[in-house]
Amino acid sequence: MSLVLNVRNFLSLRDVSITFDYLNVLVGPNASGKSNIIRALEFVSKFIKSGKVAIDTLFGDRDFSDVTFHGGGGQIAFELKFRDVNYVLKMEPGSLLEEVYHGSNLIFKRASSINKEQISYLDPSGSWKSIVNSNASRSIAGQISIPTYQFSKQNNCHNLESAISILASIGVYSFDPEFIKTRSHAATKLELGKKGNNLARLLFHYYLADKFLFRNIVETFTMLAPDVEEIVPISKGDIISLFLKEKNSDKLIDFEFASGGYLKMLAILASLMGENIIVAYDDIESFIDRCVYDTIMYIIKKFGRIVIMTTHSPHLLDYVEPKNIILVSKINGETKVRRLTDSIDVEAIKTCR
Repeated sequence: MSLVLNVRNFLSLRDVSITFDYLNVLVGPNASGKSNIIRALEFVSKFIKSGKVAIDTLFGDRDFSDVTFHGGGGQIAFELKFRDVNYVLKMEPGSLLEEVYHGSNLIFKRASSINKEQISYLDPSGSWKSIVNSNASRSIAGQISIPTYQFSKQNNCHNLESAISILASIGVYSFDPEFIKTRSHAATKLELGKKGNNLARLLFHYYLADKFLFRNIVETFTMLAPDVEEIVPISKGDIISLFLKEKNSDKLIDFEFASGGYLKMLAILASLMGENIIVAYDDIESFIDRCVYDTIMYIIKKFGRIVIMTTHSPHLLDYVEPKNIILVSKINGETKVRRLTDSIDVEAIKTCR
């Protein structure tokens, strides 16, 4: 199982192609472009899920050229390949092209401009259908009427929902205990936030709807935190909270008062053991303690996700094989990547760092 990412003309990524296997550690100096690789994955996933919202969030009040390589303008292009799915997204000022291929067959196409949007798709009978919108919401890259994933649920497009569902659920995280310990509202969307917010809502859902997964998360957590006996989600009205129950005590400890290490560990387990097949962690050493690196790597291997992580820490390299390491560097402002295969290279990186 692998994920191929191709990016052109996005931030420092002039022309980058990476094949991600089950474990991928992006290592390199500050400002080399590691986070831009994660941003590219995050943006494509968000666009599939939220359409215009993702574009507006990326650009904000910036000009289009501000997000291009060296501010030179031109077309930004993303391509993701996973299993038999090929997803393509190209943007220019005032225009956008989105294509989804299943195998070698084009099954969905969106062509947008300032004046109109045309969505074409292949129905189960093999016939092409088209929808033209001339008054959809405008973005910096043309009109966008509906997110691709939402369209796949509302229209009978052959294989579209299954083709993009995994790409739409790519999880990108940079956990912060202050967000992890917050209470959740029952009406919030059922997903773990980038900083770890909404963890209570997610675990409460698993507790009610998927007891096997909830128990698996709890058992793994208590293995890492042997003084903890149980994780207890409690709903009062519309507010959901998490509590810890320690061994030899009947008292429940509110997550507000739990250690930062416990909070981060539980968020990591929820992200790894949940429904996402592809998970990315930006600056992972900022929220994972060095003493649990080996356990985290064991869990990653056990649950078979594609995991991508950026790091500045040479210590993390002790826990992975050379083939798992992707060296990221910047030459003349351009991000370059290469996968290491030789332990000599790894030792050289540690020495330099």
